[in-house]
Amino acid sequence: MHEPADIAANDNRRPAGRLERGALTLELEVREGVLRPEGDTDLAYPRRRSRRSAKSRTSGPLIRVPQGTELRVKIRNAFPDSTLSVCGLTSRPTPGDTGARMSGNTTRES
Repeated sequence: MHEPADIAANDNRRPAGRLERGALTLELEVREGVLRPEGDTDLAYPRRRSRRSAKSRTSGPLIRVPQGTELRVKIRNAFPDSTLSVCGLTSRPTPGDTGARMSGNTTRES
């Protein structure tokens, strides 16, 4: 059995996707990891988090784009035994938004 990777805080200083001709393309994957908010000496909290790619060790990005930008998002739920709810990928917050539900071990594009 392997040890989950440490999750580093995403400082949101680097672009998380590709912005081309008014469209931002992102690829996110939900994986398991260990959050250590105060560094290596602090308590570790097992978490599932989104990340930008299979090589990334940071938590998911804050997505900010200029109004009118098309957003193309591909999300992979790598856990076969869990359902993921993705919220907030709309132009404006919607009261009561419960998000798009994804069953385990699936990929969804929007």
